[in-house]
Amino acid sequence: MHGGVKEQSLPCLNMAPKSPVPTAVKKVRDDLSNWVWHFARRKKPLDDLGSILSGQCVKGSKDGVTGTTVVCLTEAPLAQFAKQSPVLDSLGYKRLSDYGVGFRKSWILKQGGLPVIYQPRKFLTPQLPLEYRFRHVDLDTHLDLDYSWQREWRVPTSSLAFTPGDTVVVLPSFDQGDGLLFDIEVDGDVVDGESQTFVSYNPRWSFVAHDQFKSLSELKDNIFEIALKDGRNSKTAWA
Repeated sequence: MHGGVKEQSLPCLNMAPKSPVPTAVKKVRDDLSNWVWHFARRKKPLDDLGSILSGQCVKGSKDGVTGTTVVCLTEAPLAQFAKQSPVLDSLGYKRLSDYGVGFRKSWILKQGGLPVIYQPRKFLTPQLPLEYRFRHVDLDTHLDLDYSWQREWRVPTSSLAFTPGDTVVVLPSFDQGDGLLFDIEVDGDVVDGESQTFVSYNPRWSFVAHDQFKSLSELKDNIFEIALKDGRNSKTAWA
């Protein structure tokens, strides 16, 4: 009993039948994805991305409203996010560049991550227990305060550590990844009396680059899954 009301036990999730709807719907909608992304800042984004990869972690930042330290991500599909980049650039927006790291939602959930709740601040204290207030993001249409376009997820941590097997790196150009994504080995030999140089590119990270594709619309979940599975296994794929 709680406050005179009899508590009801919740049904076991393992016993609930799995619905085919989410998988089927994702096949026909381009605004849904099983991945979330953390993007570097727009000022010196390649340096920012390099720091993330060299440390194998995304550093958290303090939320100004709740005071909690969180790592921010977005569930907006990568192709859609890339399309808005010129708009952000023209407005002088400082965050959310085209350089970042992506993770499966299932992995982020295991790290304690959840989608944020966009709501008026008056609902923050009564509706959310202290341990879940990291999910709150202000929403006030009267003040034109609306961040819902970011479709944000958050992980309540000061540092989100990951391994190469957890993430796919994204950047605009394949050529920008030489010193960042590969171990480069240079060797020489004499072939038919002529000296030749051989350069081997051994991938450190799975990645996708915008200019590998004819259209940004090709940047879909199946591409990320292939990259994560095969991207670091072949030493000749990018030679």
